[in-house]
Amino acid sequence: MQILLLLILSGFSFSLHAEMVELPDKVELSERHRAIDGNELFDYQGDSFEDYIEHEKRRIARSRTDLASAKRNQIIEGNAPFLFEPPATCARSVSGKYQQGILLSHGLTDSPYMMHSLARYFQSQCFVVLGILLPGHGTRPGDLLNVNWQEWVKAKEFGLEQASKYAENVYVGGFSTGGTLSLYVAAGNENVAGLILFAPAVDISETANFAWTHNISSWLFKRTAWLQILPDDDPYKYESFSMNAVVQINALTGKMKKRVKQKGLKTPVFIAASWDDVTVDTPEAVEFFMELDQEKNRMLLFSQQSLEFDGNIILVDTHKPAKKLLGLAHIGVAVAPDDPRYGQGGYYADCKRYHKKGSQEYLRCKNLEADYQGEHTSDNLKLGVVQRISHNPWYQQMTGEIEVFLEQLQKP
Repeated sequence: MQILLLLILSGFSFSLHAEMVELPDKVELSERHRAIDGNELFDYQGDSFEDYIEHEKRRIARSRTDLASAKRNQIIEGNAPFLFEPPATCARSVSGKYQQGILLSHGLTDSPYMMHSLARYFQSQCFVVLGILLPGHGTRPGDLLNVNWQEWVKAKEFGLEQASKYAENVYVGGFSTGGTLSLYVAAGNENVAGLILFAPAVDISETANFAWTHNISSWLFKRTAWLQILPDDDPYKYESFSMNAVVQINALTGKMKKRVKQKGLKTPVFIAASWDDVTVDTPEAVEFFMELDQEKNRMLLFSQQSLEFDGNIILVDTHKPAKKLLGLAHIGVAVAPDDPRYGQGGYYADCKRYHKKGSQEYLRCKNLEADYQGEHTSDNLKLGVVQRISHNPWYQQMTGEIEVFLEQLQKP
């Protein structure tokens, strides 16, 4: 019976996402896969965003297992919450607040670093920008073993409260899970000036509904608590991925949709998403967007396919094989091409699809010699070795559409 259960759970790990085909043979559970009590909680008790940032930096410093290098401070800063104030030339109100601000939150297994491109963009547009760290993130993958979505909501609500101290008009934004949280806190909240979302997790694979079964066996078989166990070489993302993380995002998406239905969403919405996304259900996000039916809503949809939607949805053709581009991956939507790590000239390569390190495909991908960059769809993978693209080549067009959205909101 135990063996059968293990096989069932292992089989689940192969089917949830396209790139999660099997667990690596040589990566063993280690210190980074153990949770630290308290790291799964939003436990900041103060009322200062600057103090909250320092609180989280201390947590990161005592939790990471990769801080012995000369990049210690850089790693801590990249994983920590942030506050970016606009240039001194930007106007303030009589009360001393900036005219506009935005609260940003990252995605599942990510860190605030993934919001830095957008934060710098909004900062240049005279926004004060606050970025939060979701509990269980930025420290070690094991901290997602026990986290629950309610703690993420606490962090988001704290950030929203703090943002209102800095700006007269507060926008709320986020990537993936951060987008889901943005929708959750904005439902029924008339004080949110607008929502700006990037690849929001409106829904995920139906298979995730069965992920709770890991609780039955994880006390016997430690590996079954994980969908994916990898070296975690990236300092700003977890590559090891716990089953509980899927359980929590699945629960959050359901609670978010129920909350929006009950409380309503009067806040104007901008969404940027990729139709080729293999992590979240973009067609479901499109349907969700269309049901909101507000005149000032706007959606930018990146797609390799020829699609037809109404005037509120702008399509961007991302099928550019001559440029070695096969669509836009989930992980790249919110990242600018000039990002030093994940951008066009960066040294990060997402090659988890080819994680068997002895394979030629893995070596070509890691050495930035893949045939294409794009999303790891089944169709794309038939064409050659595909490095999952970690930035958005159409980023400038996206920020241009955000500006159009913001301008429309200023009109009566």
